Amino acid sequence: SPVLKPFFFLLPKSQLQVEVHVGGELVDTLSEGAEPQSAQQETPATQEEEPADAELPSGTHSYRIEELAYTRSGDKGDASNIGVIARHPAFYPYLKKHLTSSVVEDYFSHLIQPGTPDPVARDPQGKAYGQMLLDLKLTGLPDLMSLVD
Repeated sequence: SPVLKPFFFLLPKSQLQVEVHVGGELVDTLSEGAEPQSAQQETPATQEEEPADAELPSGTHSYRIEELAYTRSGDKGDASNIGVIARHPAFYPYLKKHLTSSVVEDYFSHLIQPGTPDPVARDPQGKAYGQMLLDLKLTGLPDLMSLVD
């Protein structure tokens, strides 16, 4: 198997240009000290333009988080965090509505019951929690896969 070795070096930020691509389309270019230069002159949707949670349709479909999002987790001192990234922009409002902090707390409640070993001691870097969350099933959703090309 190949041996990978990281090679670290410093490069002045002024020599870097960052390109942001969404769906294969260039949407922004950034460089040190320069104003963002959007490739598309559209402004992102504001909260007023996004559909309200109450307006989201429901349905009979169930999806595991893994089908709708990626996760990334880690520790922050004596606590862990989990980042959830929607696999498609259309999934985001449903994740926002259905994947609440109380849902996540209930899902992980078996790890924080009194008398159980400290969860941080079992996974001191918090790396497993994102993987565990991918198994959570959300119910009462419409056919979200029909929203994706």
